[in-house]
Amino acid sequence: MFLSCKKSEVVVELSVLATASDGAFDDQRRGAKPSGPSQGQRDLWTLQQLRERSMSAVQEVESGTGADEIALFNAISAVASYASQLRALSAKVNLDDRKLVQFVWTNALNSASFSSHKLGFELGAVLFNAATLLCTTGRATVMSIDPAQRSTFPAAIKAACNALLTAAAAFKEIKTVFPLSQDSACVDFTPAVLDALEAVLIADAQELFLKKAVFDNMSPSTIAKLASGTAETFRRAHTLLTASSINGVFPANWIQLARGKLGLYEGISYYNQSKVVAATSDSGKYGIQIAWLRAAQNALKSVHVEVFDGGANVAMRILKGVTGAVLADTSSGFYFQESLNRVKAEVMATMELVKGVLLPAEKDNDIIYVETVPALSALTIPTVAIMVKPDIAPLFDIYITNKIFPPLFETLTPLYIRQSQERYLKARTAYLQPIEDLQTATTTCRTGLAAINLPNAIESVFKPDSQILLEMQQSVMRDCVGDVEFNGQVPPLAHMMQSAASLLLSQRDKTSQLLRAARAALDTEEAEDAEMRHGFGARWARIESSKLTRGLKEAIGGYTDKLDEAQASDAIVLGKVDGNLQNLALLGDEGLLSVLIQGGGGGPLGESGIAAEAASRDEVNKLKGALALLNDLISKRELFLQDVQAAKAADDILPSILEASNGVHVMNEEDVFLANLKKYDAFVETSLASLKTQNNIMALITTRNQKFVEWVQTNERLAKRTEFIADHARGVALFKEIMTNLGAGIKFYTDFEPILKKLLVNCQDFCMTRGIEKKELLAELQQKSISQERQVWDGNLSNLNFKFDHNPPPSAPPPFKRQ
Repeated sequence: MFLSCKKSEVVVELSVLATASDGAFDDQRRGAKPSGPSQGQRDLWTLQQLRERSMSAVQEVESGTGADEIALFNAISAVASYASQLRALSAKVNLDDRKLVQFVWTNALNSASFSSHKLGFELGAVLFNAATLLCTTGRATVMSIDPAQRSTFPAAIKAACNALLTAAAAFKEIKTVFPLSQDSACVDFTPAVLDALEAVLIADAQELFLKKAVFDNMSPSTIAKLASGTAETFRRAHTLLTASSINGVFPANWIQLARGKLGLYEGISYYNQSKVVAATSDSGKYGIQIAWLRAAQNALKSVHVEVFDGGANVAMRILKGVTGAVLADTSSGFYFQESLNRVKAEVMATMELVKGVLLPAEKDNDIIYVETVPALSALTIPTVAIMVKPDIAPLFDIYITNKIFPPLFETLTPLYIRQSQERYLKARTAYLQPIEDLQTATTTCRTGLAAINLPNAIESVFKPDSQILLEMQQSVMRDCVGDVEFNGQVPPLAHMMQSAASLLLSQRDKTSQLLRAARAALDTEEAEDAEMRHGFGARWARIESSKLTRGLKEAIGGYTDKLDEAQASDAIVLGKVDGNLQNLALLGDEGLLSVLIQGGGGGPLGESGIAAEAASRDEVNKLKGALALLNDLISKRELFLQDVQAAKAADDILPSILEASNGVHVMNEEDVFLANLKKYDAFVETSLASLKTQNNIMALITTRNQKFVEWVQTNERLAKRTEFIADHARGVALFKEIMTNLGAGIKFYTDFEPILKKLLVNCQDFCMTRGIEKKELLAELQQKSISQERQVWDGNLSNLNFKFDHNPPPSAPPPFKRQ
């Protein structure tokens, strides 16, 4: 192959697009009831088959198992079919931001992997493979063209030219469907690489156009222009292939071939221009003819030296794999080797042709015409005639197999329609901004009322004393008592707090005792060890206890520090208990609370004079009236907003957009939008009126609230009741705080107790082990002492001169025997 195809080893499930795309693939028909998969979902499954079919066909061609023309054509058909349907999908939906599927492809030029969630990347990879396959079939046709076969030569030239130009267009299209920066890791899709590939194929197609002109025996003037255009296309290809930004991406034989053809067709252009001049009757034509022939000779000599004399060895080493080309495909190497051989032969033949004309012309001019030979810079270069341009249409027209796979995704709403719908929603949002402002105004209104404590301030004035007492008791039960059962009555809070404090002290004493016991055990053992060491001296040969207990003592020290910190915190909490015990005890005293609520007036609870007095105040009644107006306005507004939401839910712009669509875009889109938005005019007007009414009522509330506040602040009894309620709330908060702190302390000691128990056990085990060791060592020392004393005693006895009779004593008489 001319170029390797991209490969994708990762299995992609395109059906995921249907299950996670917010209904983009659901049936769009009016009134259609879902019964099984939608047509869009079935089309996705078909697209999945097309993808797998294209992958398999490419693999078959690249592996060599299907390298014949039929397999190559089938691969192009499969890849083009997938590409066309994929392009149809991307024209209908835009799912790039959803990141539903991850496409992974291996670069053809450096074997590195690149991944993307965008459909454009998948389409670009498929277009790249389509272009590669088209290059292969186009260049295979070029290599097999034989001008002697006059009946098949024109058709073969046309087929090869179309394939190359379609491939060039596919490379160019990639820059549109998936644009990347030059420094991207996906080297196949960088602009410089795609530009170079496109330029090479355009030059090859232009070369075929020139060969067809030569085959048709066109005039030297036409040949000169076409050859000049061909040289120019190869000059651009050579420039792009050698760009510094892609240095090393393309193999050197590509560059050698482009340079060789540049010089060859430049020489052919100049040679044919000399023939054009020779056919004229202009004065000085002989000198000009020689100038063109010399220019042709120089161009051909230059390429002969650069590419085939000085450069042939380099090219051959590359082809043999010494320096290593980027592409390892043997057929690619064969193509470039054969092409270089052909170009070299054409250069040599053209050089001989030019030489055969130039030498006689120079001789005739020296002897007969004696005309000045101008420099090449003084001549008019033949017009550059580039007759080819990329065209991607054949890829989607010629190779689409509609008979096998019908066009997909026709039931989906086109992307431009969906985009028009999105623009309408944005226009509708802007059009309904007054309604959005109305929702914001409602929130602002409630926030403003809360800031001036309305309507709570008025409700508290009219609240009966009995209700206040009940709420106080409920707050105590809820915040102070919790789940503790006291038959619905407020328990003695002081007793609860004292019990918690007593439990805290009890738990603290337990932990302190455990820590003291652990320390005492170690101290006792260490003292006994020191006593033994003092008594026995060096004979008490075991490690000192102080060295062995270092870790345990450090643990005891750390735990002691923690207990000290905890006890310091306990002192603060217990101080709060002692300082507030009497006051907090009043929280649950119903009789005292009732007296205090009434400002010390005593008597049964009921409607106090405060409520009666408030009901007679004009400023209070006017404020209540303004608040009632505002509440009524907001209540109606909520119903109004529900109507707006219902209208928005029923709003369907799609029929109007489709009616105004010409298949490419929506005509007069703004007029269509405005016509549809007029049904919201009444809503907008109502919103504006409601906003104005709210502003007026809020101004009225602000004025009347000032007078209400003045009355509240000057009412001594109300101020006392308000202050007492606040004090009660602070007392509840303080009780909660103290109980929370006591609970935290109890939990600390409870959690700390098993840790200290374990520490004590470790210390006791250590002491027991050392005690056993002590007894064994004492026994050993005592045994050694006895042995040493016996040795001393035996030695003293051996020095005395005692004589002993060692004869045995006489035997006893035999027993008496009866006769």
